[in-house]
Amino acid sequence: MNKTDKALSLTVSALMGLAAPASAAQVTISGTVSQPVRIICAKSPDTVEVAQYLCEFLKTRHCAVTLAVNGRLDIATPSAQLVLATPDNLRAMAPGVSAPEFAANARDEAYLLDVKSGNPGPVIALVGKSVAGIRFASSRFISTLANDGKTLKMSIRRELNDPFINIRALIMGNAGRRQCPEGSPFKDIDFESWPVEKIEAYPELFRQFGFNCIQISENRGYGSLRGETLKRTQNAVAALARGTKAHNMLVSFDAWGDCPFNEGETYSWNDPVQHQVLVDYIEEMGRRYGSYVDHYNIHVGDPGGCSRDGCDPSYKTPQQIAAEYLRAFRKHNPKVMGALSTWANAGFWMHSPRPVSFANYREYFALTNPPHAVPIADGATFLDEAFMPKEIGITQHQLYNDDQADMLVEAGRPVDIWSWYIGDMEMVNNLYIAMHRVEESYRNMPDSARDKIRVHTVEITFHGWPQIINQYCAAQLMWNPKRDLMEIEREFCAAAFGPQNAEAVLELYQVCENGVLHPIPQPADFATSEYNAKLRTVLEHSKSIKFSKSWVSNFAFPVPPQKFVDMLVARLQLTLAVSEAKEKVDAAKKNGQTVEQIAQIKKDALETLPKLPIDPIYDQSAATIVDPFKAQTFAEMIEAL
Repeated sequence: MNKTDKALSLTVSALMGLAAPASAAQVTISGTVSQPVRIICAKSPDTVEVAQYLCEFLKTRHCAVTLAVNGRLDIATPSAQLVLATPDNLRAMAPGVSAPEFAANARDEAYLLDVKSGNPGPVIALVGKSVAGIRFASSRFISTLANDGKTLKMSIRRELNDPFINIRALIMGNAGRRQCPEGSPFKDIDFESWPVEKIEAYPELFRQFGFNCIQISENRGYGSLRGETLKRTQNAVAALARGTKAHNMLVSFDAWGDCPFNEGETYSWNDPVQHQVLVDYIEEMGRRYGSYVDHYNIHVGDPGGCSRDGCDPSYKTPQQIAAEYLRAFRKHNPKVMGALSTWANAGFWMHSPRPVSFANYREYFALTNPPHAVPIADGATFLDEAFMPKEIGITQHQLYNDDQADMLVEAGRPVDIWSWYIGDMEMVNNLYIAMHRVEESYRNMPDSARDKIRVHTVEITFHGWPQIINQYCAAQLMWNPKRDLMEIEREFCAAAFGPQNAEAVLELYQVCENGVLHPIPQPADFATSEYNAKLRTVLEHSKSIKFSKSWVSNFAFPVPPQKFVDMLVARLQLTLAVSEAKEKVDAAKKNGQTVEQIAQIKKDALETLPKLPIDPIYDQSAATIVDPFKAQTFAEMIEAL
């Protein structure tokens, strides 16, 4: 739900601090008055913690701040005042702010962001249904604050926000451990190789985006980790869990159910020796991570699915493994939530007594004419408790499926979704700019899904690359699936790169958007003079992007924002070179030029592009590709023209 006071609602351009219409109204938080910003909050430790976080955030952006615990609005000060409150104490601290009317079924994270011009100074109210709501009101404050390095401004607004998805999880993918070996120029995408302090700080970024959960995974079989490499991963996963907890977020744990040590190498649940190996491994995961974990997800298919010794790879055995994880993790957290994933396991749904939609098994796992009512072992019935208790949920493959969700709700099973290949692409060492891909994954959820879904996810696998916009879009759509995508993209660019750079960076993102498995964008007008002229214009506009030494991004990125810009500009140059070469090749073929003349055009294209070591398609000299979905290199794209 997202209700905005239309009388105060402004255009997106006004919000960004871009070319705003004359009627746009903003308030100045700092930069023009000598008095420091006042932050007013109740005395509760949790609320004070949020207030102190905002104090540090503003100070880092050159804004003087004072904190008034148990304070009250000063009606005489011209300086900006931030009020952090719940409906219970709002009147005492800010009697002039209208209390929000939260819906009866509003989640605890629901909040009001109210920005008024005030008299004489502006008032910004962050009112949460609970302290959790205040935390996410502060995240919204951060993502809508216009920070150009000189002044901090906000548009006048009154937003009442209630998250559509209850648990919004960011899957912390670890593709870098196997995609890029030591010594690769792209090894920094592997967060497990970062210093511990940097890993612990990383979850802050995703809380700012609007997530409330980070999904961790050791998955030592993903890369067949051993020795010091395994120890480094274990230390990194624990650090990530600690950092997640430090930012008041939930921790989810993802595991391959029957492939503990090597991808595709299954252990049999029904062989006594191998069964004990699995149980010992599950116990180890509980001892190592159980004190952090609030939720777990057991992923058996792709890889996994033992069919030896009477194991049932689709239904019975995966549930038995998921139940064993519940037993092990509840030794450390009696309230831990569990789920069995149906990722790459369409066979699970074939046991349904009635036909069920398989629409979420798209692209890589599509099915045609799947059966239903396939008999279940031991006389069990579909979704009963024969193999695991009802409290363990079922995780849907990739996308929300309302037909499947209805069946799960009828059976009393929680509904989760594991959305891989949405926010990133683990298999290809390439930029994966895919805002529309993200949008279509959340946009079509019916309103009724709000009360059915427990956990929804999106992944990030290449850390510190510009596809981070995908995760912001996903988080915002988990809050409100109906939000306008362009508005979200502009909002991200302004908060991430400053309102002074937002339009030029947004243009870069939009012309670099390549979607699913395409090395570079391939729109319908690719290789035309009009398309190439557009790219040249965007490239020229990108020269205006500047960051002053004193400017600090609103978001806690693990790398400087300049790196994102550099990678986008490099990708634009590469795309333009291929498109211009194809335009020339197409014209040469149409005009009947010789094979030798066409070959010279390609050779010239290869020689005209400047060195782009920051672009993974241009220079893959030290990168390891382990999957047939290998992206074409620049040279291969030119040769294929």
